Amino acid sequence: MGALWLEILPRRREDVAVLMRDYTERSLRADIAGGEMQVDASPGDALAHNFLATKYLQAGRVNDATAQLELAIRLKPDDAEAHSNLASALQVQGRLPDAVQHAREAARLKPDDDRVRFNLGNAMSATGNIDQAIREFSRAVELNPENVDAHFNLAMLLGPRNRIDEAIVHLRRALAIDPRHADAHRNLAVALGFKGRIDEAIAEAREALKLQPDSAEALQQLNLLLKARPR
Repeated sequence: MGALWLEILPRRREDVAVLMRDYTERSLRADIAGGEMQVDASPGDALAHNFLATKYLQAGRVNDATAQLELAIRLKPDDAEAHSNLASALQVQGRLPDAVQHAREAARLKPDDDRVRFNLGNAMSATGNIDQAIREFSRAVELNPENVDAHFNLAMLLGPRNRIDEAIVHLRRALAIDPRHADAHRNLAVALGFKGRIDEAIAEAREALKLQPDSAEALQQLNLLLKARPR
C-alpha cells in the first residue's frame, strides 16, 4: 500500500476558496463513509455512533445525526458528548425544550468541558434565557480561552446589553485566535463605531470586506462608516 500526495497551486486567488471547499467536502464524504462502516461493524459502539453523528451534522443531515445520537445515548446514557451533540441537533430542528434538557444533562455529566458549556449557552440563547447564556459562554472561555466561538457568541450577547467594552474585548480575543473570522471583524467594526472610534471601525470593516468581498452587508457597513468619518 502506498500514498500519493499532490501539491496544487491555484493560478487565481479566487480559486483557493473553490479548492478548499472541494477538499473539505471530499474529506467529509470520506469521514461519513468510514463512520458508516464502523457503525456497521460495531453497532454496539456508542462512540462510533457519536462520531458518525458529528459528521452527519457537518453535512447538514440533521435527522440522520439525531437518530445516531439517540442510539448512542441508549447504548451509553452517561455520554456527555452525545447529549451535548444531540442538544445541538435538536436545536436545529426547533425542538428547544428537548435541546435544553440534553444540554443540561451534558453539563451535569461533564461540567468542566468548554464545548458542553458552549452548547448549553447556545440552547439558553435560543430559548431567550440570555442571562444564563452569558454565564455559560463566560464559563466556556474560562475553561478554554482559545474557544473562539464562545468569545464571539458572548460578544454578540453583551453588545445589545450595552456592555460594548466587554464585547470589544471578546471580539478582539476571537480575532487573535482566528484573524480570518469575518463576522468578528464586522461586528467589531459595529462596536467600535458605537464607541466613536471611527478610524478603528473602518479598518475592521475593510478587513471584513477583504475576507468577504461579495458581502453586500460588509460593503454597506464600510460605506456607512466612511460617511460617518469626521472631515
